[in-house]
Amino acid sequence: MCLFFAPPGLRPGLGRLNPPFARELFLLVWLNFRIYFESGIAKLLSHDPQWRGLTAMDQYYQKGPLPTWIGWYAHNLLTVSRGNVV
Repeated sequence: MCLFFAPPGLRPGLGRLNPPFARELFLLVWLNFRIYFESGIAKLLSHDPQWRGLTAMDQYYQKGPLPTWIGWYAHNLLTVSRGNVV
């Protein structure tokens, strides 16, 4: 997707002379917005009780692989993580 957004040449530093077009930047931002917004709407419209109750991330933090020391805090701050779902 970002192939058309990348600067030309073998080294990215050479792309300073050829900045990306505003049209390309807008289309990339629009694509990212659509992907995240539509996936969130699909999850909320699926009538899954975990997504409706904003507790789906609680299950992820309990069962997902978080091998760093930050994972312990993410697991123990489950009520705070409900804001991540919204």
